Amino acid sequence: MQNNYESTPQVQEEGLSFKDLLATIKKHIIPICIFIVAFAAAGFIGAKVVDNVRPSYTANSTIMVGYRDTDTINQSAYTYSNSIAETVTSFIKDDTVLASVATAHNTTPKDLRSNLSISQKSGNLIISLNYTSTDREDAAIILKDIVKSTIDTANVTRVNAQNEDEPVHPFLYKTISLLTEANEDKVTKESHTLKYTAIGAAGGVVVAFIYVFFFEMFNNSFKNKEDIERTLNLPLLGVIPHYDIDGNKDATKGR
Repeated sequence: MQNNYESTPQVQEEGLSFKDLLATIKKHIIPICIFIVAFAAAGFIGAKVVDNVRPSYTANSTIMVGYRDTDTINQSAYTYSNSIAETVTSFIKDDTVLASVATAHNTTPKDLRSNLSISQKSGNLIISLNYTSTDREDAAIILKDIVKSTIDTANVTRVNAQNEDEPVHPFLYKTISLLTEANEDKVTKESHTLKYTAIGAAGGVVVAFIYVFFFEMFNNSFKNKEDIERTLNLPLLGVIPHYDIDGNKDATKGR
């Protein structure tokens, strides 16, 4: 005789629904908020410490690239100038330009490059240079020297076989001019407050959800009637509500 009753209950696996996820977050909302606020505060304090212990000052300067093969500026001259501008952005960071500046300031071309940023929009002949240093005066002075070295190096000449001066860098010769010189009065002090606070808050979110994940993973208690039905594979006949001292009904604490 075949027994239609299976002694081993079949546990139905179900994924975590969006409703369950919201309920879990709501359940742990206080520790989640504590983690986020604590880490954001740590990032804020860290930013203030960094800004005071190791301040960051940025100087700005702009140069213009312009090529003229005749007395008249035409479309071809503009197109050629535009292509030169892209080359100049690489030329500025080359050791040919930075070696003398590095020697003058007792540093290395590599260190200069790491603190130097250059931007040039396509179709624009103006190149913007930013140099960052821990000293306000050094930021402006070093950037001035970099721009001067760039122009001087581009305009270097040598005597050829015909005893005439010829450019060492003919494609850049007399094409770079100073537009705005770095000024110590216009050097800006950078703040890391927003960046570090945002990073701290993001870290707090990650840590909070790791905490919730492990808390729920090791929590073997029944959270609702569906958990009981899935585990026992039997229908739940009823729930006895739980009342707190004030007489408020709490259906989540059934008996």
